[in-house]
Amino acid sequence: RMDAAALDALFAGLEPGPLPDGEAVGVANSDPGSGYGAFTRGFFRGLWQGKVFDREKGTLTNRTVFGTTGSAKVYLSTSRADGKPVIIIDYAKSDNLLARGVRDEVRMVAPGLYLGVAYLKFPPGVGKFQKWIYFSLDFRVPPASPVSEEPSTQAP
Repeated sequence: RMDAAALDALFAGLEPGPLPDGEAVGVANSDPGSGYGAFTRGFFRGLWQGKVFDREKGTLTNRTVFGTTGSAKVYLSTSRADGKPVIIIDYAKSDNLLARGVRDEVRMVAPGLYLGVAYLKFPPGVGKFQKWIYFSLDFRVPPASPVSEEPSTQAP
């Protein structure tokens, strides 16, 4: 329910935490704190339910209404936003061609709760990455398929 400036400030003050493992319920928003943001939150919620991480392999897939898709590599690196350590979700070699233009950065808010920022380069491989959406990943809430209720935590 925070706006983009507050989420950016929160993100900047966080540490990456451990690489996630297992299934997380996700909530995404492209313009947090605004009426349009409420619309995009509902839109994303209808398509994307979260992520499934495999810490040992350093990979993940996304849980969507279409099943799992969008494989990615997961590793620690530096943030585009502030140059500090961050968990990177790198879709550059994804099995989903559209996802190849996405790069996520994630930091831990609390044990089992992560805040993420997704950057989009469209078309993939051309231009610069631009901030696209904010998202939360909650490992404390058991995922449902499809997710039918809001997670108990505040989300972007």
